[in-house]
Amino acid sequence: MTVAQDVVDGVTNLLSQLRTFDHDMVNRTAEAAKRLDTEHKRLSKFREDGYICSKTKKIGQREESTVVDNSVQVQMMDCEVQFVSIIETLKFILSKSDFRRDVRTRGTCSQMLESVWDGSRSKNMPLWSTEGLPILLRLYQDDIEVANPLGANSGVYKLTMYYFSILNLPPAYHALLCHQHLVCVAMATDIKALSHNPVCELVTKDVRELEAGFNLGTIRVY
Repeated sequence: MTVAQDVVDGVTNLLSQLRTFDHDMVNRTAEAAKRLDTEHKRLSKFREDGYICSKTKKIGQREESTVVDNSVQVQMMDCEVQFVSIIETLKFILSKSDFRRDVRTRGTCSQMLESVWDGSRSKNMPLWSTEGLPILLRLYQDDIEVANPLGANSGVYKLTMYYFSILNLPPAYHALLCHQHLVCVAMATDIKALSHNPVCELVTKDVRELEAGFNLGTIRVY
């Protein structure tokens, strides 16, 4: 009888704790929702956490055929992409002093060919001879099918994604997904019709601004 009573008391106590926990959790969730109840508040919070807002950019138009009453109609469709500023992304990630310390700012002195930085052309790059924090970028592209995680076969939901990474970082960084930064998202059908050139023009504009350099506190980044 004593054992049974202990079990009942234990279960009753556990249920009481669960009810209290649920009540507290609901209150905390409601309070958090109030702090994010407007778009301005949400974006401000996201920016604090490193969120960079994308901007909608029109890159051209393409023809799209539709069948209406057994007849084919062709209409022009606007092609838009979501573009994330490379400079704004760099400003955020380079604001971290521990990350900034790992960025290579000069050529290697190694006599062994262990990486691209050990080549004669890399060692003699004019970039290393200037003051400040030089940034070397690698841009690449990949297609994804959001309705099929196993492949990027042709489909109406296929997207073309553009990313960049910082080349003058230790090799360990390049193996981490968090150091592959999103630049642009486009519909694959738009890119097929217009080519990569319109997106490359957006990227080139950002890179030219980076070549001119920007200030990050007392540091000049270029």
